[in-house]
Amino acid sequence: MTVKATQFRQNLFQILDQCRDSGEKVRIERGSEVYELVPKRKKLRIEDLPEHPGCIVGDPETFHLIKAWEWKPDDFS
Repeated sequence: MTVKATQFRQNLFQILDQCRDSGEKVRIERGSEVYELVPKRKKLRIEDLPEHPGCIVGDPETFHLIKAWEWKPDDFS
């Protein structure tokens, strides 16, 4: 999308919302200069974590059901 600087100023929040929702960049023209507004997706912190396959012994779907106070070291045999 390309808009003039005056139009951008008048519709600032609507254009920002549209840019965020569509993911498309907005080109802002002011005289002979052109500025580009590009949405940057913030990475979730969990995406930065490396995978550790095989770290969970047992069924990972029931991992949240384990109660630490009921755990015994002999359970791993």
